[in-house]
Amino acid sequence: MSVNTPDATQQEVAEIQRSFQNLALADAKDDLANCVPRPGFGVHGKKIEVWANLFPIGTTNDSVSVYHYDINIEPDFRVRAGWKAPAELNWKIWKALQQVPMPEHIRKGLETAAYDRGHSFYTSRRLNLSHEKVTISVTLQEDQSETENAQRTNKFKCTIQLVQKIDINRLFAYSQGSSRDPDSQHAVASAKAAINVLLRQSLYDTVHQKGGKGRRFFTLEGAQPMSDGGQVLNGFIQSVIPTQSGKPAVQLDTAYGAFFRAENLAEIVKDYFTGGGANGRGRGGGRGSAAGARGGANARGGFNIGSPGFESTVWQRFHDLKKLLLRCKYILTHRESRKPLQIKAFSTKSAEETRFELAGGRLVTVEQYFKEKYSIRLRYPKLPMVITKGKDGKAVHYPLKLMRLTELNGIPFGMISAAQTSDMIKIAGKPPTERRAKIMEWRKKLNYSQLPKIKEWCLTFEEQMMEVEARVLAPPQVLYRNRQVTPFVRDNNPLKAWSVVNFDPFLQDQEIGAFREAAHKAYTYGGKIRPQLIIVIFKARGARLYSDTKRIAVNGLKEPVVTQIMLSQKFMNPRGLDMYLSNVAMKVHAKLGGVTHTVSVPDTIDRYTMLVGADVTHPPPVTKDRPLMPSIAVSVAAINGDNNIEMIEDLTNMMKDHIRVFEKKTGSKPRKLLFFRDGVSEGQYDQCATIEIDRVRQAFRELDAQYKPTITMIICGKRHHMRFFATNESDTDGKTGNLKAGTCIDKGATHPTAFDFYLQASSAHAGLQGTARPTHYVVVVDENNFSADRMQDLCNKLCYSYARTTKAVSLIPVCYYADLIAFKARDFVYPSDDNSDTVSVITNSTGGLEMEFDPNQLYKRLEKMPAFNEVMWASRLSSSSLEYM
Repeated sequence: MSVNTPDATQQEVAEIQRSFQNLALADAKDDLANCVPRPGFGVHGKKIEVWANLFPIGTTNDSVSVYHYDINIEPDFRVRAGWKAPAELNWKIWKALQQVPMPEHIRKGLETAAYDRGHSFYTSRRLNLSHEKVTISVTLQEDQSETENAQRTNKFKCTIQLVQKIDINRLFAYSQGSSRDPDSQHAVASAKAAINVLLRQSLYDTVHQKGGKGRRFFTLEGAQPMSDGGQVLNGFIQSVIPTQSGKPAVQLDTAYGAFFRAENLAEIVKDYFTGGGANGRGRGGGRGSAAGARGGANARGGFNIGSPGFESTVWQRFHDLKKLLLRCKYILTHRESRKPLQIKAFSTKSAEETRFELAGGRLVTVEQYFKEKYSIRLRYPKLPMVITKGKDGKAVHYPLKLMRLTELNGIPFGMISAAQTSDMIKIAGKPPTERRAKIMEWRKKLNYSQLPKIKEWCLTFEEQMMEVEARVLAPPQVLYRNRQVTPFVRDNNPLKAWSVVNFDPFLQDQEIGAFREAAHKAYTYGGKIRPQLIIVIFKARGARLYSDTKRIAVNGLKEPVVTQIMLSQKFMNPRGLDMYLSNVAMKVHAKLGGVTHTVSVPDTIDRYTMLVGADVTHPPPVTKDRPLMPSIAVSVAAINGDNNIEMIEDLTNMMKDHIRVFEKKTGSKPRKLLFFRDGVSEGQYDQCATIEIDRVRQAFRELDAQYKPTITMIICGKRHHMRFFATNESDTDGKTGNLKAGTCIDKGATHPTAFDFYLQASSAHAGLQGTARPTHYVVVVDENNFSADRMQDLCNKLCYSYARTTKAVSLIPVCYYADLIAFKARDFVYPSDDNSDTVSVITNSTGGLEMEFDPNQLYKRLEKMPAFNEVMWASRLSSSSLEYM
């Protein structure tokens, strides 16, 4: 018999329950439960009905419970230290477990169980373990085990133990607005986790789970090729959430992912480094490395950089090669075995340079060895190679030509090239009607209600999207060219010089002349702002060119200079030149301190109110050869004339600086603070509402022990998958099919009790592809006692005050500015070649590498140029309107 029921002490049982009660709750935790309760619903605006990408869940039983068990899978043979079974192997063991002879009551329980491929499973039937836990032995077939152990027996021990009983009905009660106490929150999170695992159960054998905390699934069907060796896979993302409608629901949305094509690795590398990947990347990536690695161009053991082919580019960007491909899986094409391996290291010498000794003592290069042994002539012998360990523990080098990537190797987000980004937008940017149709197509394929285990759990799922009430809020009055609006001119900063740097050799003098004339017109119309300015013209878009230009303008010149980058191709169309330059003029006007337009705001904003926007951008993932890098925190304050931008970790000091400047410009400290926070991940709302607000209050105390302004903190969420679709065509913008600007939803699809709402402040313009994403606003602290209407109207109207456009933007501008600055700061803090003047690498206490950023050095540079420190995205506050410049 392969079943063992060892005795378990009460202490062991308690320990296992404590360890796993919160397991699998990461994506199920209700982080809004402790936020400000909703003060009521908004009534302003025109009422309409919209569809939300939610499918309500019902139950056929008023008392539904499931049982959460811990399953600990251990190999019954020796493995290397730190070995951890991958999810795919756990799934194979789980399926083999179903075939093992066992007591009937255990078998029945496992038949209705949903397993998360880790340490937990949930079943509608209690296993009734007589000794608290049971251990079952499982043997896999030889080709099923992925332990990479030559002496394996493929036997595993599965120890099962009860963690807790879960009342599924608590989730339904919570959706109806029941208790928000910690016990209720835990019960709700547990129920959500269980149903999420249940819904994924039938997917593990049909689609591929990738990223998104286990919520994203992709299929190889319908894969579409894209530039630079990539392909786009389509799929979906699903999760269970409680809703204000009174029922929990499955949120279902489309998903698209960037993956490498399953092709020869050398050709993939060639495509990437000779295509868009050679010119830098889109948003999310840094600039490429310009330094040669050991064995590469301009380095010891390397080859002449003038050698033909693309190999020199690869060596120049050796750092990027590692970031691009480390941890990718591949198979060797010159062997009969097709077992997937993983890229863990690259050589610092090429196949034509690397020599090793054969059995007879003869030295040969890797290139010679494969030619003589396998009759393989390497097409790209100058490329780096992949290094792995042989059976004897020695390093083995494999040329990229002999490797083929397997399916489902994702392209790292920060390494997606500009060309790939463009392809992704074209493929994934579906208009609302197509996106809704695709969601409904996935809903039909998933067919939740017909799954056998779903019926055992007494759950039902509606087939149609949830219909919820929405309101279209009125836009504010936007003023242009009003006599009350004057350009922001500083007498102590006269125009010393402005210049144009042209990097396009094909741009003719006649076109330059036309540009100069139109630019002068836009400059004059814009208010004759007089700080220094360099206009840089490029032939085409390129993230590396952009990043290097901005970095050099701040760090590489005698003093920082404001820059504006333009594309020469825009000059080729005379009919569109005026419009293009008018838009650029708004950017330049704002950068140099001018007022582009004003917005009439509610009485909520007066001269004693300060708005603060904050954002945090995080570094790339840490690897063995990549230092641990700091996160970048940025805050932007709306004050009377100036703003303060600082990349420091201490929020207390940030707030003190903002308040001091506010007091300097207005004559008094702010009495009300509206703090808009961006860049908060799910699961961290409580942290923002406690730790960060405490730091803000600490700033108040350090300035004056009696200083106690009221605070309202709003988290602005962008990384969500809630989408809304018009049920009536008349409620769309008439061009893109998106809902009209100002559409607000605070019923049905929102949280059952928290003060939150979705605001689609801007409708996608005609040139923008895809379905507009609303911003999710959550009020986590409110000492100013906002009503729903006052808060929603405020956010809607502020979205029209963005300096770079006369239309509404999707996010509160103070947060938008913080987001822009945090992203641009990445070029100073996370340089790919590690040659930044403001960054150094140190060794931390654990022996790892850590990148240390000196904010004071950058701060001192910016202090030299008031146009940066005092004018960039500054704002003016008056009793009647808020002006962003």
